[in-house]
Order: sequence, then C-alpha cells, then structure tokens
Amino acid sequence: MGNGKQYFEDVPSFIQNHKGDLAMLDFYKKLKNHVLSQLLDDDGSVEYTSADHSAVLFENNRLYQHKVVRINYTTYDLCRNQDSINPRTHPHIMVLSPEGSDHPFTYGRVIGILHANVCIQRVSGSRLVPTSGFKHVDFLWVRWFWYDTVTN
Repeated sequence: MGNGKQYFEDVPSFIQNHKGDLAMLDFYKKLKNHVLSQLLDDDGSVEYTSADHSAVLFENNRLYQHKVVRINYTTYDLCRNQDSINPRTHPHIMVLSPEGSDHPFTYGRVIGILHANVCIQRVSGSRLVPTSGFKHVDFLWVRWFWYDTVTN
C-alpha cells in the first residue's frame, strides 16, 4: 500500500457520509482497536476501554484512501507471487476462518483501502504507552460474509 496523501477524508465526515451502511456498524471502535493493537504490538485479543480509545489521535483527523493494495505471498510450491486487491474491480477475498469455525474459510468484500497516521496520547491513569510521533497504519475496510450466508 502506498503512502500517498492525495485522496483523504476527514474522520467525522467519513463516518457521517456512510451513516446507515451496515459496514459502518462499530467502525470507529473497531478502527481504534486495530490502531491500538498495531501501535502496541499486541495480537488483537486485548479489550480496550473508552479511555484507551480516546487516547488515539489521527494526524489532521484524516483517513487516506488508496485504489489498490498488492499482497506478496508464497505459493504452495514455495515460489513468490503477488496479487492485487482493488475495491472496484477485484474486491473479493478469502481468508482462513478462526479456529473452531464450521467452515475452513471466511469470505469478504474489500470496501476500502485506507491508511492513517496515528499516535497515542497518554491519558491520566491510562495503561497505554505513548508513541514517539505519528505512525503509519494500513488497514482494509472489509464486509465479511460467512460460509452459511454465501451458500444460502
């Protein structure tokens, strides 16, 4: 994913513009959870509080949009390969399902490719450690479909 800052949206405007969209359900909370897990280098299983969420600052209050993300991976025969995801032309993805799921795969549609420059501001009594300056965090905005919704 690139570092470009040409296409951006103000965070509150982005949320307001997509109000009513099911893909926006808990979007801001999930985004801040993702940002915190990236900045604090945890596995994403930590439950963050509203005080933790309020410590997250977005540089210039912006989300930067991208048209394509390229994924490098190793094929079954140990060769290197690359695939691209474009929300307009190739938005569908398939990933391994979490352990214990009925189906081995979970399916999704990439709605947006975004990045933000974020930092953690220490809040009094918070267990969070502040970052030194803003950090670049990439993320995909995905609408997930589970196996039973795909086949029914």
